[in-house]
Amino acid sequence: MAKPLSRHAKKTQRDDLTFLLEGRLTDVEFLVEDGSHPPKVYKAHKMVLAIRNEVFEAMFYGNLPEKDQVRITDLHPDGFSTFLKYLYSRKASFVSIQQALHTRTAAQKYMESMLVEDCDTFIRKEIRPTNVCGVLDYSVKYGSTANLDDFIDKHVEENAVEVLNSEAFITASRESVMRILKNPRLKIRELDIIKRVYAWALAHCRQETDNNTIAGLQQTMRPFLPELRFLALTSLEFVEGPSSWNIMTKGETLAVLSNIIKPGSEKLPEVICKSTENRTGAAVNKNAYGQVVDDFGYYRSPNNYGTHQRQYCPYCGR
Repeated sequence: MAKPLSRHAKKTQRDDLTFLLEGRLTDVEFLVEDGSHPPKVYKAHKMVLAIRNEVFEAMFYGNLPEKDQVRITDLHPDGFSTFLKYLYSRKASFVSIQQALHTRTAAQKYMESMLVEDCDTFIRKEIRPTNVCGVLDYSVKYGSTANLDDFIDKHVEENAVEVLNSEAFITASRESVMRILKNPRLKIRELDIIKRVYAWALAHCRQETDNNTIAGLQQTMRPFLPELRFLALTSLEFVEGPSSWNIMTKGETLAVLSNIIKPGSEKLPEVICKSTENRTGAAVNKNAYGQVVDDFGYYRSPNNYGTHQRQYCPYCGR
């Protein structure tokens, strides 16, 4: 019967990961360059990779085996490095959501489903209102977060105020902002949504010096207009806010205001959202009679939609 290893033997026992990290006895070289980050070279062992992963087995020992240098152009270097370490150690370790996302993409490419699950678990645990826009940006760029989409959308819904007020929202991609706006259950007032999208547009116009004009602002805002529910605002909110920001043409502004005051009084431009409802997750104020009112206790009369009228009690007049 073999004797158990002594404590000293355990300390000096050789392991696969050490050979990877030290680059010892390697026989294949990966050049990883995605075009956005400095290229990096990683040395590894064909046999170890083939034993641990079916894709690498086919790659190195199939009918058309790869040569001793493999060029990878569709993965982030950090993600591929973490992926290699996982194959050698069978342990997933991440220091940030971005690293987990990059690793997830590599794991998907090489069909390592267990690692994808480990990445998803880490991302769900670490996602915050301050970093969810970064996850959305990654999803837009790489399209590799399918199993996380429902979780991400729910997180944005529940934390809409914090998400839209984060610095990450201002620097988010146009596609990420659009995805957020298409969510009908955001728990935030429509006026606050419009304010933050306006802030996003201003920031992006400032970055583009040749687009920092009223015309540039309107052009930047235009893709979002079909998703912004201007008709859910009160006339006062619209006049003091969007109407004064030059985010629409004068004709569009007048048409929106006219329809807030009296629906159907002016034909709405095709680009303007037709919805008059708040998003289903938005908190609304109601009076004692169950009617939706603004912060001052006023509501829109069914007979004169868009005007401010306080509901008085028919008995006491209050």
